[in-house]
Amino acid sequence: MYLTRAVLLGLGLSLGACSASGSPETSQASTPPTTAVKVPMQCATRSDLERAWGTSCRVIGTYRMQTLTDKKGQPFRTWPVVVLDDGTEVLIGSIWKAAEKPSDETSSRHDGQRVRVTGTANAEPPGSIQNIAMPCISPVEAIESTR
Repeated sequence: MYLTRAVLLGLGLSLGACSASGSPETSQASTPPTTAVKVPMQCATRSDLERAWGTSCRVIGTYRMQTLTDKKGQPFRTWPVVVLDDGTEVLIGSIWKAAEKPSDETSSRHDGQRVRVTGTANAEPPGSIQNIAMPCISPVEAIESTR
């Protein structure tokens, strides 16, 4: 009985050492396939952001609420922005997509704080023909405090 178990265990170990093709594996450890993890570009100034248009990036600056105005100077919408080190204001989410606006709770938690916002850098908010000339991160992948 012990001999049978030993033979079966040995057989199981032998089968386990075969590859999917049925041939035995070499004694060298095989290297798993690598997948490149693209780290988003870090953007602290407008020129950094311009180099990142259309790609994933991380903008770092101060979170605050900004009242946007229409062409006549009338208040249009209040929306969160990240103010970069050089003073550039970057919308967090597209103003044309209400679902992209961070929640009131998120805005209250981060208002006035240094944050890192990760997402796709856009020269203007996507989603409408009538656009404003203001950079935007949309869609937003994450908003994190840097403290």
